[in-house]
Amino acid sequence: MSQAQQALDLARQHGMTLEANKGQLCWEALAESPVEILEVLRSSKDQILELLSSSGAAAVETKRPWSVDEWRVFFDERAGIAEFDDENSRDQAEAIAFKGCINEWLFQNPPAPHRTVGTPVHSVVMQ
Repeated sequence: MSQAQQALDLARQHGMTLEANKGQLCWEALAESPVEILEVLRSSKDQILELLSSSGAAAVETKRPWSVDEWRVFFDERAGIAEFDDENSRDQAEAIAFKGCINEWLFQNPPAPHRTVGTPVHSVVMQ
């Protein structure tokens, strides 16, 4: 997996929505994103723009939905990281992992344009 793809995945795990717009990398998030993620995005900006530009709507629409097992692995990985690396209790770690699953599901299944999930608190254009 390329560094740009890893950066995209990391941003999505933190609830960020990224978009290429006229050569600029734009993102929105419902909460402030960690500085480390922004630095990773900046360092891979050109490659991320290329990935976003090359993946059209057709590629996204034909992507296979995740299986129950894939969701379980995603949840367990996030819970493990939150519990052991971030030193949260198991209950807290599972709550964090559940939020991560919701963010990922929303990323994979964006709402119709006429619906809004929430007003972004942070919206930035990287030039």
